[in-house]
Amino acid sequence: MFLRAIKTVVIMSVAACVAFVVYCGASGIRSIDDFRNFLVMRSVPEPIVVALANGTLEAGSTTRQMMSIDTPSWTEDFGRCKIHGFAPEGSYDYRTIVTVDNRMVSADVGSCTWRWSFFDEIPDDIARSVGSVRGLRDAIERMPEHADKLQPLLDEQLSSLGIEQTAAGVNVAP
Repeated sequence: MFLRAIKTVVIMSVAACVAFVVYCGASGIRSIDDFRNFLVMRSVPEPIVVALANGTLEAGSTTRQMMSIDTPSWTEDFGRCKIHGFAPEGSYDYRTIVTVDNRMVSADVGSCTWRWSFFDEIPDDIARSVGSVRGLRDAIERMPEHADKLQPLLDEQLSSLGIEQTAAGVNVAP
C-alpha cells in the first residue's frame, strides 16, 4: 500500500513537471528571466496587454480589431508600416504594436526592468526601410548641410514604404 502511494506521488510529480515544461514552451518561456518577465507581463492590467496575453489579438489581427480594444497614445506613420504606442511617449513603460498593411506583425510590452515580446514577424525589407528612414531623418536634422545628398536616399526608402514626397517636401501616403 505504501509503495503504491509513493508511485502515485512520483507519477503525479512527473506529470506536473511535464505539463509545466509544455506550458512554458508554448508560452515562449525559455529561462528563469523569461518566466519572471512572463509573470510581470501577466500582471499588467491594460486592455491591450490583456488582449495580447489572452490571444484575442495575435499576429495577423487587423488594425480595426486592435483599435476596438484600445486607442494608441501615439502612432508613427511609415506608409505601409505603422508603429502604435499604448503608453505615453517618454514613459518608462512601453506597449508597442507594429502593423504592416493594416495587419499586426509585432507586439512588445515592457519597461526599463522587463520585456515581453508576443510575436515579431516584421518583414525584413520593411524593418530595414523603417530603420533607414529614421536614420536618414536624424542625419538630415543633425547635418542639414548634407541634406542634398541624403534626401534622395530618404525619398527612395519612403517610396519603398508607399510614401511619396510632394514638391514641398511633405510626405503623402497614397
